[in-house]
Amino acid sequence: MQDTNKELLSRILAQNDELSKKQFELSLQFSNYLNKQELRFVKIEGYLKSDTETNTEGAIEKLNRIDKKLTGLEKEIIKKSAMFGVGASGIVLALKWVIGKIII
Repeated sequence: MQDTNKELLSRILAQNDELSKKQFELSLQFSNYLNKQELRFVKIEGYLKSDTETNTEGAIEKLNRIDKKLTGLEKEIIKKSAMFGVGASGIVLALKWVIGKIII
């Protein structure tokens, strides 16, 4: 038994109707997914950047501030170590000179 053109068209229309409903559902799911991703990105950006309205320091600014402090401490340690080395060398030289004067 062969279907008539009208029956074939009815089935095609029914299938198109189902497909359009499925496509609509998929587009809704995709839209919801993108909205959730956008919220995540906004939240991550909030952690990284400073908020001038609440005076909250962001992670990037914190890292820059900490890096500057560590660089300053490193320079200070190097400077104090050099001064200690020069002072210790001076004391050793002075002791050698004194001991040399005492022995001679």
